[in-house]
Amino acid sequence: MISTISQPPSTFTVPPSQNTAPVNEFRCLYTHDIQRKKKRWQDGFLKFHTFNKRVMVYDTARNFVGDLHWKDVAEVQEGVELELDIGVLVEVTEKLGTTTTNLAPIFQRKANVASSNRPRPTPAPATVRQPIAIQGTIPAQMRHKPLASLLGTPTGRHGRAMLPIHSPYTERHGDGERQPTGESARKRQRIEDPGQEPGWSVTRVS
Repeated sequence: MISTISQPPSTFTVPPSQNTAPVNEFRCLYTHDIQRKKKRWQDGFLKFHTFNKRVMVYDTARNFVGDLHWKDVAEVQEGVELELDIGVLVEVTEKLGTTTTNLAPIFQRKANVASSNRPRPTPAPATVRQPIAIQGTIPAQMRHKPLASLLGTPTGRHGRAMLPIHSPYTERHGDGERQPTGESARKRQRIEDPGQEPGWSVTRVS
């Protein structure tokens, strides 16, 4: 009987609390000549891991040849023929015995893989606080005023400045020189009158 087994996912048949599981070891014959009528068989060893139903085949030098995952409910027994995933035909012969394997490293490896595949929480973005600019209160008299407010509204084109004819001093003192008083005017008229001859004027008193 030849059993062609495809490789399903690994299934553990022992509880996680159990740290060991039995492994059955057999002698076997294997060949790569599946299509030939006359096959060349080679001696080897077969191990059946009961905790995950994995079949592993080695040559006489204990070099790994191939494997498969056993899908039948019953365990691998003597006289069973099966085909490995790589296309190697195997015939199970004599059972050598049963050994015990430690499952702790396997469970630890699966736990590490599960934790590494677990999505990590996205860290919250850091809040950047913007500095608050403190603006002091500037008195109104100390603030800069625009030039236009200082110069006022332009009134158009400007000509020459009109200068006064008389200086302020002349304005204050010149009127007295230009307009003599009445008494001074009579004295000046009397002196400058050409019709009057020079001499003494005698006034008769009766």
